[in-house]
Amino acid sequence: MFNFNEKMDLQHKSNDILTIGELLIDMISEEYDDTFECQTYNKFFGGSPSNIAINTKRLGINSLVASAVGHDGLGNFLIKQLEKVQIDTRCIQKVDYSTSLVVVTKSKLTPIPIFYRGADYHLEYTSQLEEAIRNSKIIHFSCWPISMPQARRTIEKCIEEARVNNGLVCFDPNYHPMLWEKGEDGLEYVKSFIGKVDIVKLLKLMQNAFLVRIVMKIILRSF
Repeated sequence: MFNFNEKMDLQHKSNDILTIGELLIDMISEEYDDTFECQTYNKFFGGSPSNIAINTKRLGINSLVASAVGHDGLGNFLIKQLEKVQIDTRCIQKVDYSTSLVVVTKSKLTPIPIFYRGADYHLEYTSQLEEAIRNSKIIHFSCWPISMPQARRTIEKCIEEARVNNGLVCFDPNYHPMLWEKGEDGLEYVKSFIGKVDIVKLLKLMQNAFLVRIVMKIILRSF
């Protein structure tokens, strides 16, 4: 347990943060349109963990991304964006599924994303990923990979390896019901993961009062 007023002494390792999760395309409408009749969408680099890696790299922090993209032009585009900021892409896996994307139509209310998932949840636990975990001070993952069984097993192994190597584990519970398989209790699974990590990103979580109560109960029990 870490206290906010105490300095965290992390082991010396070659990489500062390894982010694991979605690397995808954000297709965002050019205009606000609650009727979904707009004709023009623009392509952007997307994925919360991947954006964290880019932003920390720009701050002078060594970062790596572990994710899966397709053997297609969109996957190549995403990899090139990482390379532009000199992020090593050895942990980006190319798989035989289309690169995932999210379509967002701008709204003056709350925009509702539409998910088209392919490659992102086919992330495998490889020797390269294991080596990256061993050589990283911080391992950060999102809710996307744990929402599907294939990638969930990978994340569970990543956490185990991080623990063995004294890595700090961070979790972004960016929960959305449409990411989960029909009939699965995603909230319950997110709840089970909160107790396994050191730091929970609360920004998006604050939108869900139920999850906030869960987090606070777990934190208070830990003191």
